[in-house]
Amino acid sequence: MLRRDDPLAGRKRIGLERIAAKRILGGPPWGPDLRLLCNRCGFEPRFDSKYRTTDFSAFQSLVAAGLGVTLMRLAFGSIREDVVLRRLDPAPVRHVKLAVRAEGYRSSATEAMLRGLVAAVRDLPTE
Repeated sequence: MLRRDDPLAGRKRIGLERIAAKRILGGPPWGPDLRLLCNRCGFEPRFDSKYRTTDFSAFQSLVAAGLGVTLMRLAFGSIREDVVLRRLDPAPVRHVKLAVRAEGYRSSATEAMLRGLVAAVRDLPTE
């Protein structure tokens, strides 16, 4: 995510090397993977740990204020008009795993959670 008036905002995809000079807000869960990708591209990312939040709306405000850029999944819901989402290439990949017992009792809550997660993954954009 970056400000709408950022020179990179007009691109559909942003090469990872193009964010080398940008301050990156946030970190986990994708921070270590992004650092590894940046290192492979020949630079150390400029993470700014002063601003920490789990609220995507707060990240949008920080980006809109010009404090840096951040990563956010493209399937995110409401986006402010003064920021844009662009694909990063290459981008870190987040793997989420779920483990349940193959046999034995599963509560109705567990079954509902499994159905919900499968449905959510099915709806995610792949490209």
